[in-house]
Amino acid sequence: MKHRILYLFLFGFLSSISEAQILTRTFAKRYGGSKSEGSGSPLIPSTAGYGGQILSDTRPDSTSFLVANSFSINYFVHGNYGDADIWVAKLKRNGDTLWTRKFGSTAEDDPFQIRALSDGGCVFTGHYGAANNDFAGSGSLAAGQSAFLIRLDSLGHVVFKKQLGGKKEDRLYGVIQTRDKGFLLCGYSASNDGTLATAIDTTGGAWLVKTDSAGSVQWNTHIACKDTLPTTRREMFWKVTELPNDSGYMVGGTASYKYSQVGNDDFFLARFNTNGQLTWKKKWGGIKDDFLSALVGTSSGKIFITGIKENVSGSSNDFGMYCLNLSGDILWQTLVQGSLRFYPNDLNIDEKGRIQLCGALFNFGSSSFPTGYGDYDGWFAILDSNGTILAQILGGGGNDDRWYGINYLPAKKEVVLSGRTTSPQNPWCNQPAFNTQLDADAWLVRIKITDTATVGTQTLTTDQGMLLYPQPASSSFSILFHVLPQEAVLVDVRGRVVRRYTSEALQTNLYEVAGLAPGLYTLYLHMATGPVYKRVVVE
Repeated sequence: MKHRILYLFLFGFLSSISEAQILTRTFAKRYGGSKSEGSGSPLIPSTAGYGGQILSDTRPDSTSFLVANSFSINYFVHGNYGDADIWVAKLKRNGDTLWTRKFGSTAEDDPFQIRALSDGGCVFTGHYGAANNDFAGSGSLAAGQSAFLIRLDSLGHVVFKKQLGGKKEDRLYGVIQTRDKGFLLCGYSASNDGTLATAIDTTGGAWLVKTDSAGSVQWNTHIACKDTLPTTRREMFWKVTELPNDSGYMVGGTASYKYSQVGNDDFFLARFNTNGQLTWKKKWGGIKDDFLSALVGTSSGKIFITGIKENVSGSSNDFGMYCLNLSGDILWQTLVQGSLRFYPNDLNIDEKGRIQLCGALFNFGSSSFPTGYGDYDGWFAILDSNGTILAQILGGGGNDDRWYGINYLPAKKEVVLSGRTTSPQNPWCNQPAFNTQLDADAWLVRIKITDTATVGTQTLTTDQGMLLYPQPASSSFSILFHVLPQEAVLVDVRGRVVRRYTSEALQTNLYEVAGLAPGLYTLYLHMATGPVYKRVVVE
């Protein structure tokens, strides 16, 4: 097993030697109303009262689904039953809404994950707070603590609405569509009746449910993290993935000992076969709290997980990234530490095996790490297949801004990030907040990923009609061309971004290189017609 610890003062030097990625924001917009969207705790569900995520999923045609809890009754949101309701929107690529829907009861209702489906519709999970209005007729299910699975067609009409659980507390957090067109759900349950009456295992709280394509339960199980447990504990599943070759499912979450007291939360991972039988289960962590927040599998049988690892001092949050095989053995792990607070919330693996990671970051003492826009900022990063950070970007305003979900469109080399913003003036949004009271709004951002060429070994995409002068440059250079670039970035021979030029530099046509070491560089220009690369020599 390889073990690696990366300290944040090294981040600026951790780019790939052969290739770098240029991250360019191409779209950003806020959604919601004059009250809060995504108003719950920003942490992962170590406690029951968690409803703060705003998540999306994007189809290959670039239409997106956005889901959040909402207190609003205006702007993008219409109607409210008296507390937080569930708001769902389908969006065009340009950000305009195709339709919006609202579901709720008279108590707080929270969605947790949404998935786009091949028929143009979507499916999402969560829990509801009272057995009335859209969640009436729940029978023996506990009022205020039951879970749901809702499927909508391409026009937003309800295909099915399933209420799951028993007489105690039940919550569903994760959902995927399986290869047989059914659905796999994961979460937490304290019940042993209702849906849980036929559970395969009833020893714990980590809940896994398999349904058919119509949402009817085929099997379910809720397991404990250990065979011998303290009386005060809690475990839950948070994310799930289907394994290759019909070899079952991997589910990840958090196990808590001495819950609601001085205790210890650990990563919790389990593998099941396709019939819901447990293959193995593992937990691990340190002397402080560890929360698994994201999990994804690959076709080659590797499992990547990430999560929060509380620093021993308690003053900061580190984050851990792990690569495992299907037996749960750790192949490598990376621990990122520093005077910051990290909340890694979601991850994805691209077609080159690189890791895409998003979350929130707050820098409160690292002089060599970007300070961002103030408070927490949305954070997106690309890591290589061994966990080394290649590129990263922060987005936000002066208040608490976070990204919770990643959707990757490989044909467009673009990621869609969903989250929430509480900044009234967020430069990463095209419009001001719907009020100035720091209420949270839903937030959708697209980022274009451009791979820079390998200097000296790969032919660059150039425009022969574009001239740079003077060359070599000592303090600055200019560009002779008939249109201005939309973005300009300078990359050194090791693939590191050394200058990201401001809009003022683009308008004045003055590109500073003072302070750079003499040598050969590559200038990446984002033009209206596409990317252009030019050689730059600094003396």
